[in-house]
Amino acid sequence: MMTGIPMFQRVNAFVGVIIVCPAFLSAQTMRLVGQSNLGGGGLNGDIAIVGTTAIVGAGLMPAAGVHAHLYNPYPCKAVTIKVVDLSRPRTPVVVATIPVPAGVAAHGVAAARVRTAAFTGDLAAVALQTCGAGGSTVERGVVYYDITRPAAPQFLSRYQADADIVHADSIPPCGLPPAKSAARCASSQHSVSLVQRADGRVFSLSLEPGASAGKFASGDLRIVDVTDPRRPVQVGAFPPPGPREVGVHRTPRSRIFPPSDLSVFSSQRAAVRGDIAVVPWNSDGARVIDLASGGLREVGSFVPPDVADPAGVLPAKAYVVSVAILPPRGGNRRAGAQEYVVLSDVNSGLYVLEAPWGVTRLANQLSR
Repeated sequence: MMTGIPMFQRVNAFVGVIIVCPAFLSAQTMRLVGQSNLGGGGLNGDIAIVGTTAIVGAGLMPAAGVHAHLYNPYPCKAVTIKVVDLSRPRTPVVVATIPVPAGVAAHGVAAARVRTAAFTGDLAAVALQTCGAGGSTVERGVVYYDITRPAAPQFLSRYQADADIVHADSIPPCGLPPAKSAARCASSQHSVSLVQRADGRVFSLSLEPGASAGKFASGDLRIVDVTDPRRPVQVGAFPPPGPREVGVHRTPRSRIFPPSDLSVFSSQRAAVRGDIAVVPWNSDGARVIDLASGGLREVGSFVPPDVADPAGVLPAKAYVVSVAILPPRGGNRRAGAQEYVVLSDVNSGLYVLEAPWGVTRLANQLSR
């Protein structure tokens, strides 16, 4: 069982998207079904779905339209992660929040339903990353929560990325100097994913910006065994391999640089079903890309309205940063069952849309 693994390599703003995936579905227009402003605080991040529960990250991103990083020029706003009940797609409800420590962003999230000897239930992973001054003196890494009861998330553990690379016992623990030190703090992680293998082991995959360039002992991609999510253990690290390029797609407005207004046009991680990819494209909303022809052809889109940033920092523009698929109840994609695509917009919140693939053709494929 695999959840949240990227289907394409993120590329720089205004360049486009490179996708590798199988093919078998057809596209149709996406229609808005439900929406939530997630409390109206803005600064919404990635979205992950398990069952009928969504977890939405939060934190400030730089103007380039990518994840927060070590050189974020903006102040680090206080945010919380939202846990959302999607059992009634027309009326999404925030049922809980997860606190985010001061000095970090929690933009990247993942969720999966897992069953192991040590843990059975809905597991959430939250990647914590520096944003603003002081971020290097707080714990970051990846934190894991039990969200089996969505209204009552339970902290399980933290992956202490790089906290063990300093071996001198004289170095004090993580915290503000002079009493403490940044050297033993868990370092920043982003773009986290969860996967359970056929043998039952569960892994957390996350990225660290600039780790290989900084000659850290671990590479850019971290592989952490969370089969027992209360005791995460790093088991591998290496630079991620590049995907096989099958085409490049650009939205019309992303072809012009610099943009004529304060919009941002950067593709993010796609949600893919067969040969249809729904790609978050910041100010160009969510774009529906058909891959069946062997190339990339845009067949639909949904762009949220421009909304002012409630935090008063980012431009008053649509800012779609993440998409995820909400399956039918019970996970059974039978004939006539409706799937949904859920979007996260930094400024305006969460949108639930009818999935842009034909139900009839999907049913035919599943019956073969």
